[in-house]
Amino acid sequence: MSQVTIIIPTLNRHNLLLRAIDYYQHFDCNILVADSSAIKENCKFPDNFIYKHLPGIGFAKKLLEVAKDVTTPYVCLVADDDYLLESSLKAGANFLDANLDYVSAQGRYLGFELIENQVIFSTKYGRTESNYAVEAEDRFSRLAEAFNPCMHHLYAIHRTDLLVKSFQLPG
Repeated sequence: MSQVTIIIPTLNRHNLLLRAIDYYQHFDCNILVADSSAIKENCKFPDNFIYKHLPGIGFAKKLLEVAKDVTTPYVCLVADDDYLLESSLKAGANFLDANLDYVSAQGRYLGFELIENQVIFSTKYGRTESNYAVEAEDRFSRLAEAFNPCMHHLYAIHRTDLLVKSFQLPG
C-alpha cells in the first residue's frame, strides 16, 4: 500500500462523492470519507475506501475524527470535487521523505470547464509558486505569510502526525 492516505471530507454532495469514488477506486492507497451529511450514503464502497458517517459534525472535528485513525506517514485532504494524479501523490511523499524540514507538499491545481463546447483549462487558486516556503520567525507571522493571499494549503500532502496535532490544538 501507498505511504499516503487520502481523506475526502463531504457534506450534502453525494453526487460528487460518487464521482470521486469512481475515480479513486483503483488508487493504491486507503481513502477515508468523512461525511457529515444528515443522510448516510449507502453505496457499495470499494475495498480501499472507509466511509465514516458523522452527521452534524463540523469540518475540523470530522477531519480529526478520521485522521487519528490514519496509519500511513502522510495524509492528503481532497475536496469531493477535486481529482489528484496518483503519480503526484507519490512524488509528494517522496519529496517529504527527502526533505524532513518540510511539513507538507503541494502541487499545482488545474481547473477545467466546458464553455460553448470547448474545454477551457486554467490554473486554480491563483498563486502557484514553485519552491514556496514560509520562513517568518514567529508562528503568527508564518500563518499570515502562508495564507495571504490564501493558498488552499489544507489540500496539500501533510505529515500525518503534524496534521493530527494541528487539529487537536485548542480553539
